[in-house]
Amino acid sequence: MENLKRNKINVEELCAKIAAEIDHMNLNDMKMLENLGKMVGTPKDSEILRNKIKKIQDNLNEQLFLITRDIKEINSPTAEKNAKLNLQRERIEEAFKATLVQFNDMQKDIKTKQKTHILVKIDLNKRSSDDHILLDSTEAQQVLLKNIEEEENRMLKRQAEMQNIQTDIVDLHQMFCDLGEMTEKQGETVDTVDKTISQVAEEVEIATKELNVVETQTCMRRKTMMVCSAVIIIIIIIAILIGVISHFCK
Repeated sequence: MENLKRNKINVEELCAKIAAEIDHMNLNDMKMLENLGKMVGTPKDSEILRNKIKKIQDNLNEQLFLITRDIKEINSPTAEKNAKLNLQRERIEEAFKATLVQFNDMQKDIKTKQKTHILVKIDLNKRSSDDHILLDSTEAQQVLLKNIEEEENRMLKRQAEMQNIQTDIVDLHQMFCDLGEMTEKQGETVDTVDKTISQVAEEVEIATKELNVVETQTCMRRKTMMVCSAVIIIIIIIAILIGVISHFCK
C-alpha cells in the first residue's frame, strides 16, 4: 500500500510538472518564435534575428525531448492508473500533440520565408549593374542559401522525430487502453468464475442435505422392516406354541 501511494504521488506530481512545462513553453519560447518568425523577410530581418530563431528552436527541441521522456514515464507499466490519472494523461497528451503540431507548422513557415527571402535578394542582385558587388553578394547569399537548405534538412529530420514521438504516444495510449480493457474482461471472468464456484458450492450443499435425508429415510425403512419381521416371527412362534399345547391337552 505504501509503494502504491508513493507511485500515485509521483505520477500526480509528474503530470503537474509536464502540464506546467507545456504551458510555460507555449507562453514563452513558442510565442517568441512566432513573433520573430513574423520578422523574417521584412526590413527587420538579419543574421542576428535568424541566430535567435535557431537558438529558440534548439531550446524548444530540447524541451520537447524532455517532456516526451516524462510522458513515457507516466505511461510506464509500473505507473499507477485510475480514472483521475488517466484523465490527466489524456489532457497532457492532447496538449503536447497540439504544441508539436504548432511548432512544426511554425518551423515550416519560417524556413519557407527564409528561403524565399534569400531567393528574392539573389534575383534583385542579378539586376545590379555593379559586377563586383553582384559577384560578392551572390556568392555570399549562395552560402546562406546552402545553410538554409541544411537547416531545412535538419528541420525535416526533427519533424520525423516528432512524428515518431506522436506515434509512440498514440501507441502507448492504445496499449494502456487495451490493457485496461483486458483487465476489465479478466475481472469479469474472475467474477463469473467466483459466481460459478458459489453456485456449485450451493448445489453441493443441497445435494448433501438430500443425501442425508435419503440416508435417514433408508435407515427408518430398515428399522421398520426389522420390527415387522420380528413381530411376524413372534406371531408364528406363538401360533406354533398354541398348536402344540392344544395337541397335548387332547
